[in-house]
Amino acid sequence: MVVHDSVATCHRLCSLEKFLCCIELETGAIILGWFSFLRNVVTMLLAVVAILIRIFVPCEDIVEGLRYMDFNATVEKCVYATEEGFVTMISFFIIVISIGLTYISYRFVVTMKTRNHKEVIPFMTYIGLMTLLSFVAIFRLTWSAIIIGTVTGLFYGYFLLCVGAMYERFLKEHHEKQMAIAECENRTMEGSMKKYEEGVWNVEGVQGIQN
Repeated sequence: MVVHDSVATCHRLCSLEKFLCCIELETGAIILGWFSFLRNVVTMLLAVVAILIRIFVPCEDIVEGLRYMDFNATVEKCVYATEEGFVTMISFFIIVISIGLTYISYRFVVTMKTRNHKEVIPFMTYIGLMTLLSFVAIFRLTWSAIIIGTVTGLFYGYFLLCVGAMYERFLKEHHEKQMAIAECENRTMEGSMKKYEEGVWNVEGVQGIQN
């Protein structure tokens, strides 16, 4: 009895019926989707602001602000980065990536209504990559990187399990739907065959009476 209860408890934990143990899994998935959506929108806006600042704000003012935040910045570095177009290229790259991730996050939220398991895959892949990158940051071998990388990786890992659970749920529903359709088609075909056979017997019976 104890072993059976332990197995059942493990199954419930692995199946992730609840998000953070108290919220419906679908509600938690929607929260994750909108959180990712908003975060990528903010990231995109910050990249746009970075381009505008570099266009309209002199390097001297930028460096002064960076030094105030304890960044090791110089006017020469700022001018070099501007002339080589590093800031613009990096910001443009961030904007493109953020647009793509924003779309993926939005499609994931919509999927909670359409329940299409295939549309969960892009978001699940995105969360998986974020989990991997978070743990990779640990190899910088600084205490801050180790702590932040571990905590962030664990959070993303849990989010990945939740998204994976939603994928499994939608995939199961898809298979059950396909099986129901196939069963309905089989019943329809069997009914048609039965009616056809009854019609054949009736025709043969009438012909026998006429003869």
